[in-house]
Amino acid sequence: MNVIMLLKHKDSLKYIYEDNTLRQGLEKMRAHSYTAIPVITRDGKYVGTVSEGDFLWHIIDKKTSGDIEEQEEFRIRDILRHDFNPAVKISVGMDELLARAMNQNFIPVTDDLGTFIGIVTRQDIIRYFVNKRDKEKFNITLAENGLKGLDKAYENSYDLLLLDVMLPEMDGFTLCKEIRRYSDVPIMFITARTSEADMLNGYALGCDDYIVKPIALPVFYEKVKALIKRSKGLVRHNLLTVGNVSLNPNNGVVVSDGEEVTLTAKEYAILKILLENKNSVVSREKIITAVWHYDTMIDERVLDTHIKNIRKALGENASVLKTVIRRGYKAEDKK
Repeated sequence: MNVIMLLKHKDSLKYIYEDNTLRQGLEKMRAHSYTAIPVITRDGKYVGTVSEGDFLWHIIDKKTSGDIEEQEEFRIRDILRHDFNPAVKISVGMDELLARAMNQNFIPVTDDLGTFIGIVTRQDIIRYFVNKRDKEKFNITLAENGLKGLDKAYENSYDLLLLDVMLPEMDGFTLCKEIRRYSDVPIMFITARTSEADMLNGYALGCDDYIVKPIALPVFYEKVKALIKRSKGLVRHNLLTVGNVSLNPNNGVVVSDGEEVTLTAKEYAILKILLENKNSVVSREKIITAVWHYDTMIDERVLDTHIKNIRKALGENASVLKTVIRRGYKAEDKK
């Protein structure tokens, strides 16, 4: 099996020539809302891909005024990184496509002589892979940007939403927050943003999973299936409460005795877990795995310190958080 099945041919695509001016390249990218675009020679050979970031680095490196539209002396070849987004040949196997799919939005395709033929997109590879593996087909809807994604989420019912953080028009975090105002649909981030703050922000805004690229497609596929399966029949409460403390998972607001409480991302995640399991003991191990899942070697005393901080923030309602010796913690209604 080769790439030909998924190929979007050159005639239906936008690309630029290496001798185009920077202005011409930017105009074409902006006209089609591209964040990256293939570059070819006048005789049709693929030579690389330029991204929005390449134009920015040109401004920094050349110490120009930033008015690229007036820099006629610079050409696309002057900002081209030839090792960025290398092409594959038309005869490439699916294994190589799968390995690259989670790291690139599109993969350029050439013939054996290096002539540009077209591209294969990440979305097409994922759609093909998922539907090929399972008899139960997945109906996959694509959105070009965050705003269009929000419109589709408003207008349709989905079993799962896959978001990137760095989306045009509306970023993934904002999109997640807006969707959580009205919907409990499972949300999974799949992104190159690796910082702890980004991960915790995603969970605080209501996502169900946060995957950092690269990830093997078979693993990604199993995560998708597992999340959809877990979500079936799951009903989320709009407001989680215990005593005079409430937590709204849709907007991330915590209130104690009518006053909004400020918590760190980890403190919020810990309180949310306890309220979701109200009147039940949640082990330290379970809390640590859920909050620090990418670093389960965290010391239990760190968790104890966070619990202490949450109690302090809750003021007179601190007593709703109970310590169960040698077992864990519990959010318990006052009796």
